[in-house]
Amino acid sequence: MKSQLILILCVISVSCALANEEENLTEWQDFSTALQNWREVEETITAAQPASQSTLATAAQEVFVAWESLPEQRKSELAASLNLIRFKQAKLAASKSDWNAALQFLRMEAEWQHAHGTTLMEQTKDPSRFFEDLIILQSLVLSHTGVQETLGPISYPFISVSGNQLFAAARRTRATEEFGIDTPPLTEAEERTIILLVTRTGSGDYIVSSRAQVVGSVATPPQLAVEGTPPTLSVSPVTKDVTLTEGIPTQFTPRANPVKEYQIQGTDLVPLN
Repeated sequence: MKSQLILILCVISVSCALANEEENLTEWQDFSTALQNWREVEETITAAQPASQSTLATAAQEVFVAWESLPEQRKSELAASLNLIRFKQAKLAASKSDWNAALQFLRMEAEWQHAHGTTLMEQTKDPSRFFEDLIILQSLVLSHTGVQETLGPISYPFISVSGNQLFAAARRTRATEEFGIDTPPLTEAEERTIILLVTRTGSGDYIVSSRAQVVGSVATPPQLAVEGTPPTLSVSPVTKDVTLTEGIPTQFTPRANPVKEYQIQGTDLVPLN
């Protein structure tokens, strides 16, 4: 009798385990299908006739709902798959001049990135070009809503230089290449700061009109400030100047003054010191 009871318990245990595995497999298949559907809809964003915002929103929501149904370990493993979904929704909303929706999607992306401990820079194959795309979108949203939205744990500086006409932003990187070309080496305590000047065009769009780079300390985030007429943009703290050759860093030169200044001449950053 005892052996029969043990056998019954074993059968129940195995059946439960198989049922759990089958349920997990179904949940994984649902997530995989939803993610694939999102990617197919996403591909239309750059098409001549992109999917509607409602179609994109439905596909995005299905991915998040399917992700929520996954076991906790799988959710943690697959969270990165959902990075930038809200950002891409923000881009589509902005392309249709739905600025409040674009702002909301930027906030949602920020919350997602913060909750899962990643940054947008880590999730892109080309951080330099992506950052330019990000800052242009942020400039558009700010100019139309009056609300500045800094995305997640990137903590990059972003300031107005001249109303809604000019914005400046900077990102930090320890990358040893730029656009696929090797740069001079950095010490463990150093990182590059890439500075962008974003200019409003006659059509109301924004472009990156000027770029500059400096070297600073890993321990101290860069700060941007602007003052004067014509405006002067200062970056600090700076430990080395960077010589750019066709946009690529080719030389790092130590400097004593920790504040680097650029005068804004038209749409260009012109170094003053």
